[in-house]
Amino acid sequence: MPHLTGWDDLDKTIAYLDRYGAETIRVFLPGYTKYSPESIKFNLSLWNDLRVFIDKCRTKYEVPITLEPSRIVNLDAIISGIIKDSPAAKSKLEIGDKIIKVNDKELFSRVDAFNQILKAANPKLSLERTGRVE
Repeated sequence: MPHLTGWDDLDKTIAYLDRYGAETIRVFLPGYTKYSPESIKFNLSLWNDLRVFIDKCRTKYEVPITLEPSRIVNLDAIISGIIKDSPAAKSKLEIGDKIIKVNDKELFSRVDAFNQILKAANPKLSLERTGRVE
């Protein structure tokens, strides 16, 4: 809750989890439900501030970090993090890559990409990286 404890506290928590081998980190927007006490409610601008902060943390730390609930802007299958020692980490995938095909099949969403990759034993991915298809 950076609006209550400060951004440094969140940064130190992420650094600690990264240092001690967390596979992923999920940061939840505090007080998001109607059942949350008034004492932890926040201005909606915090959502964007938190997203910007998490984006910076993704460049500082190795562990994949997600912000939940996510604010969906599009349905593209863009890689936002790679779990250490996973098959993806052993591949040529990079953060920011956009998966456009799995086994030569066009995708219609990131959920579709996830499901197609999960079903395939050894998926062949077509990617868009810095505007080029690879």
